[in-house]
Amino acid sequence: ADYGSALIIAMVCVVVTSISNTSASIFMNQLTAKIEEGVEHGKIFGTQSGWEHIAPAVYTMVIILVVIYIFGLIATFFQARIMAIVTQGFLNKTRKKMFSTMQDLPIKYFDTHHHGDIMSHYTNDIDTIRQLISQSIPTVFQAGLTLIALVAVMLYFSVWMTLVVLCGVVLMFAVSGKIGGGSAKYFV
Repeated sequence: ADYGSALIIAMVCVVVTSISNTSASIFMNQLTAKIEEGVEHGKIFGTQSGWEHIAPAVYTMVIILVVIYIFGLIATFFQARIMAIVTQGFLNKTRKKMFSTMQDLPIKYFDTHHHGDIMSHYTNDIDTIRQLISQSIPTVFQAGLTLIALVAVMLYFSVWMTLVVLCGVVLMFAVSGKIGGGSAKYFV
């Protein structure tokens, strides 16, 4: 609740990063196609190369590609900074709450639990929560967005090829599960 706006900004940065990564690969494809077009133009009209024909378009595409990468880098930087602030603030509050709760515990609790177990909650468990908040959640969110964007791009280029790829992925998971399940009995 305290970091709602910061988390929204961080997620917007993740969206921008995902779009940047996906659109950069599309632009690279178009750039390669444009260069091939220039080579073909040069062969058709008998010039050494068709660079004069495609140069303005290539320069424009390279500039757009650089801008896309810059936006992606800026979004990644701000997302990391915001998540670091949110994570440290959340962990500070969690540690304080754990400490105040620990102070209210009866003496018997400390007699029946090892000091290492108690300190483990402050170090290992809090560090696991830190990794979840600062790295895992944004990474899963970005991977999901990238997957959705790539499937959308694949559908844009060819519905049939997308279906072939998706069927291949399903088949790969089925075969991996079958082989993994069959070999599990040998790893007891």
